[in-house]
Parts: sequence; C-alpha cells; structure tokens
Amino acid sequence: MPKFHIEWKQNLSVMPDDPVKMGKINLSLLEMVKAEVKSSKIGDWGVYCNGFSGYCIKEGTHDEIMTELLKYMPYILFDVKPVVNVDQAIDAVKVYLK
Repeated sequence: MPKFHIEWKQNLSVMPDDPVKMGKINLSLLEMVKAEVKSSKIGDWGVYCNGFSGYCIKEGTHDEIMTELLKYMPYILFDVKPVVNVDQAIDAVKVYLK
C-alpha cells in the first residue's frame, strides 16, 4: 500500500478572530484526527511546537488520501509527498545501476 508523508498547516486566513470559536474548530478537527489515529487510518501524527502546523503519515491510494483530506478543508492546508521504505529505495537504486 502506498505511504504518504503529509505536512499540514492551519489556514489562519479562514479561522475566526474569536479565540473561543477558533478553539472549538480546533477541538473538532483534533477529534477527527484522534478517530483516524485510533482506527489506524493515520500511522503517525504530530503537531510542531509552533502550534499551528505538523505532519502525519498515512497509507492509501492517491484517491483515498485526497478524499480523506478534503474533510479538513478549508481549515487545514496540506503538502502531500509519497514515500518509499528502505527496501523500495534499495530496489530503485539496483534498477538504476543495471
């Protein structure tokens, strides 16, 4: 199954100025993340110490990843990169060397 490294960042331009409203949106988003971690849809998740961006590791097809990320919009923006494990990297180098 393909694996993706996803950097996420809060889209502060759409967040309300009211800290209470922003907090409620953040809690709602975090509960969604927690459910995905619990169901193993997200392999690893973390927030950077800046408090408004972070990363996660997800497995799935391109279509599955896109569909799952759409539910966080417009509040979260994503940079998604496919990754390979060490064995896949070794195989790629061997093919290159042929």
